[in-house]
Amino acid sequence: MEKLYNGISEGKYSNDEEAMTDLYEKKLNKDSYKKLKYRLQNRLINTVFFIDVNKPNFNEGQRAYYTSQKSVAAIDILLGRGARKTAIELAEKTLRQTLKYEYTELSLNLLKKLSRHYGILEENKKKFNHYRTLTQRYLEIFNAETIAEQLYTNLRFQSKKYSTASDDVVKEAIESTNQLKEYLNKVDSNRFLMIAYLIFSNRYEIVHDYMNILRVCNEALAKFKKKESKSPISIFTFSSKKTDFLIQLKRYNEAEIEILSSLKLVPEGKINWLITNEKYMRMCIHTKDYQKAFNIFTKISSDYGFQPAYKNTIETWKVYEAYLNFFILNGKITPVENQLQTEKFFRINKFLNDVPTYSSDKRGFNIPILIIQVLFLLQQKKYDRIIDKVEALNTYCYRHLKKDDTFRSNCFIKMLLLLPKCNFHRIAVERKSKILLAKLQSVPLEIARQSTEIEIVPYEDLWEIVKHMLDAKFHK
Repeated sequence: MEKLYNGISEGKYSNDEEAMTDLYEKKLNKDSYKKLKYRLQNRLINTVFFIDVNKPNFNEGQRAYYTSQKSVAAIDILLGRGARKTAIELAEKTLRQTLKYEYTELSLNLLKKLSRHYGILEENKKKFNHYRTLTQRYLEIFNAETIAEQLYTNLRFQSKKYSTASDDVVKEAIESTNQLKEYLNKVDSNRFLMIAYLIFSNRYEIVHDYMNILRVCNEALAKFKKKESKSPISIFTFSSKKTDFLIQLKRYNEAEIEILSSLKLVPEGKINWLITNEKYMRMCIHTKDYQKAFNIFTKISSDYGFQPAYKNTIETWKVYEAYLNFFILNGKITPVENQLQTEKFFRINKFLNDVPTYSSDKRGFNIPILIIQVLFLLQQKKYDRIIDKVEALNTYCYRHLKKDDTFRSNCFIKMLLLLPKCNFHRIAVERKSKILLAKLQSVPLEIARQSTEIEIVPYEDLWEIVKHMLDAKFHK
């Protein structure tokens, strides 16, 4: 059992077959493996109740939530075992905490128990009326939160079905927004506001209305910061979202303020902290401060590393690593002595041969991978291999880049396709690419209808580097 647990926690196994083969070698025994896995799962579930919430990686709100959940479970067990007096005392104590931190569902659970107790079993008119009034109030809050959750889930489900927003999705987003605005003056729980403002933001995200997204984020942040019970995750969510669109709009000073503020809200080394630093790197690259982006990358990769559980984040950081190493090769970054190890471990040839990992993603995250692979080959002057990569680019462009939300990527990839056609001759490439460059510049990044993560380096900046890597010779 210990070997199975260690293999899973260390990311050694990606599926049951790998675990079974490692544990039982050639004598594959599915029944024994299933029993072992079941026993391990039950033991792990039991340990959930012994989580040490006093560890530094738990914030105040998280401690209150997990403590309250354990208390509610204990209350149900105590009531089931006939220890009603102890259960009710614990319920009243726990309720004070759940009300303070606005845990609506937990509060409602406790309020119903207390209302019934003081209304039927231990008649106390004052307490019964108090808890009954609170129960009615929290039923209204719970109802509003549930409606918001259903609207948000449905909107996200509908949005994911299409690569671009249909008229029906836009209409539904507007209707959901209008429906939830009716509750804003009645309900102000952290959960309701969080979901409602995510819908308000999504209503503008699907039509790429960046200014209104910023307005919604500012409204949300103002509400959360005014509340007596602060919700760090709610503030982080909208600060992080705001950062994306400030970068898109090239409002870099404001973006940096949001980034530094967001980093204070989340534990170092955890997923949200890594995502925020990823945004910081992207902002630095957009401002051509490549050295600072590299410093961020090397410090985090050496000090913290990346946990196997953060698979998507690791893949994204590998792409950033590729771009940063490309900048090193082109003299845009000068590693200091303690950063040379990071550069040494990046294997260009392995990266060039890797198939993009985002093959099933509809939002175009293959694009920066395919582009940087071509750029590495160009830097190495491996023109014959570029021709092979260009064919893959051409196919990808034809299949996936036909929509407005990938217009800039479409233009830039078509510019790269000109390289072999012009035999990698700088003047010929410049002449042939003029129309495409004009099209690219006609839709600047700040108004482009594309995901903010796709264009790691602004294409105008990349094109200047591409031209400098070309010479006045024809290469066939």
